[in-house]
Amino acid sequence: MGGWSSYKEGLLSLIAHPAVSEYFEGATRVGLIRMLERRSDLLESFDRCQSLVHGDFRPDNALVSNDSLVGVLDWEFAHSGCFFMDIGNLMRSNREYEERSRE
Repeated sequence: MGGWSSYKEGLLSLIAHPAVSEYFEGATRVGLIRMLERRSDLLESFDRCQSLVHGDFRPDNALVSNDSLVGVLDWEFAHSGCFFMDIGNLMRSNREYEERSRE
């Protein structure tokens, strides 16, 4: 968790950080904070989730041969945490690849 006492506290500290908060106007920032408060149960489950996290899981880091995954590259961000991070990175990457292919 990168030194965070919890995911919720860590995310709240990120939202409050000047480098991040300049991108969120008042209503958006308040909405993000309210969403974190409403979904405290989900964030608490992340705190209990301990598995191997790649940290940068995306198609560019997958080795595929004959339509099978044969390896995963680029492990420098690996850590113990919640596997949802890797799922989120993969979903974000897929959307980015789809958007680029439409251009």
